[in-house]
Amino acid sequence: MSNQSQEKLVNFVEDTIKIINANGKRCSDVLYVRTADTQCSFKDFIQQARGFTYVNEFGCNKINTDLVIVGPDWWLSRKEYDGMESWVFNSKPQPLDTPRADLDFKCWYCKEKYNI
Repeated sequence: MSNQSQEKLVNFVEDTIKIINANGKRCSDVLYVRTADTQCSFKDFIQQARGFTYVNEFGCNKINTDLVIVGPDWWLSRKEYDGMESWVFNSKPQPLDTPRADLDFKCWYCKEKYNI
């Protein structure tokens, strides 16, 4: 029996759909799937990824970390740390209810870098 069969296999498509649904979105909301240099429809992605399983444990990552699944105001991105990989749900930041024009310079610069 191989080590992979003893460890928990993750079905990539099922995991992807699960994270989409867990965040109140539907697969029909997906606009496209892309990497740094390719893009396809969600339907094509599902067809290509169907049946792909992997061990989501330590070691090298199995899924391209620049893969994103994009919706109208959200996207899924890949997170990897020492071979442990997962989807991360990201949403477009919402504007403040009361915007302020007096942006304080100190709120966004790196103090250590500029010694200010």
